[in-house]
Amino acid sequence: MPEHHAVLFQGRVLADTAIDVPLLRSKTELEFLSVPVLSIAIVRELIASAYVKPFEKPTKTIVLEVGQIAPEAQQALLKVLEEPPLTTRFILVLPSFDSLLATLRSRLYQPIDERMSVSVEYPLFQEFLRRPFAERMAQIADIAKTKETSDFDLLCDGLRSWAVEAPVNSLTTRIHEWLLVLPKRGSSKKMLWEDIALSLPTVR
Repeated sequence: MPEHHAVLFQGRVLADTAIDVPLLRSKTELEFLSVPVLSIAIVRELIASAYVKPFEKPTKTIVLEVGQIAPEAQQALLKVLEEPPLTTRFILVLPSFDSLLATLRSRLYQPIDERMSVSVEYPLFQEFLRRPFAERMAQIADIAKTKETSDFDLLCDGLRSWAVEAPVNSLTTRIHEWLLVLPKRGSSKKMLWEDIALSLPTVR
């Protein structure tokens, strides 16, 4: 991970990039924000969160996985990137850089990513989507029982990827709310995933 306070990657979600996500999690507190359109209202909430110090690690990293950024939101984001909090870093993941303002892009470090054009699949989440509701609930219970929290993280990566491409509706709005809560310390991942399991459509 480059030692820079704001990094730019091309892709849909962080797991599509060359970043070693488990290694990154071991070094910094990760906070994910995954939305189709980053609005100025969301950026204002993000800025407030950026100034909250991390709990357990020296730094926290806010990962923005977005389809596009509204122009006024880019201006607001530029301000926090120009004078970032000392303990907060940012990673921006975008499918395209065409709409990025030059002033904003100049504040972002873009490392060479040889995996940029490689499509990454999420087999654990894809299998989860194919399961009937009862089997999903059993899978969640098994993960919680064995305390394999990395499996919850893998499911979360797949859910973010799915939500970024899904049309905006009441379900995707709820998904983005879940994605804000899932990485937080103290959240009941089992209960949240049970809610998700009963809400997501079954894919054949």
